[in-house]
Amino acid sequence: MIELTNLAALEKLEKIDASIITIGAFDGVHLGHQKLLARLVDESKTHKLKSIIFTFKNPPKSLISNNTLYSKKIITTAEKIELLKKFEVDYLINIDFNEGFKNISALEFIENILIKKLNVKKIIVGYDFKFGKDKSGDYNLLGQVFKNNLIHIEPLMIDNEIVSSTLIKQYFVNNKMKIVNKLLGYDYYFKGIVKSGRKIGRTIGFPTINIDYSDEIIEINGVYKVSVLYNNNLYKGVANIGRIPTFDITSRYIETYIFDFDKEIYGEEVKVYPEKFLREIIKFKNLDELKKQIIIDVFNCK
Repeated sequence: MIELTNLAALEKLEKIDASIITIGAFDGVHLGHQKLLARLVDESKTHKLKSIIFTFKNPPKSLISNNTLYSKKIITTAEKIELLKKFEVDYLINIDFNEGFKNISALEFIENILIKKLNVKKIIVGYDFKFGKDKSGDYNLLGQVFKNNLIHIEPLMIDNEIVSSTLIKQYFVNNKMKIVNKLLGYDYYFKGIVKSGRKIGRTIGFPTINIDYSDEIIEINGVYKVSVLYNNNLYKGVANIGRIPTFDITSRYIETYIFDFDKEIYGEEVKVYPEKFLREIIKFKNLDELKKQIIIDVFNCK
């Protein structure tokens, strides 16, 4: 697979063999995206075309709205690329959606990028696909150019709702992790390197591991029942996800107490899977109050 990470790299690319392409933000790589991407791979093999995913490092809607449902992501860019690579396409184009790209007209994008540079013969798009300056490009315009070589993927419906990244974010911020996982088609997780914390937990009998909460991701705050994947082993635990008001910490972390676990794993990678929302985050007056609540949280998890 060839990965291109900016327009300059795309400009330097020699014209490739006849290809099939899909374009989108693919935030979360949810079940609707997976349906589209599986069709892309199938069509590329059937018609012997090079397969291309054209995506963006930042949500396109982030340029037009400060609403976190649009400006923040479900997963980090690195995690998205990791999921997209599983489809084993020939080319993965992942560029910044900036003002320059935003102002490319729909026809210019078709002629100069899709046809001249990427040699696109067939294109697959989702039900709500728009592109080009002022969103002037749509399914009808693509149909005029690609005619019978345009594949339009109908929306995926689950429980009478159209699966979309925005819908998943709405459930996410409302702590509905079971529904989030159902729409994603995989269990949501936070991934990070364990870092040294304040080490207060160990003084009250509840040592924790700490990983950063990426600024790329839409924010949740709460105490959750979690599973933790470390060194190919899965452990149960309870985590404070988000801000830590008791110690006046406004940065976001995933701070996890792992049951029956006594290893020091600083500098090692873990995945924390939030499974069930337990309660809102509380600012405690002192460590005794905090300890009492953690005992309750652990009891509720177990």
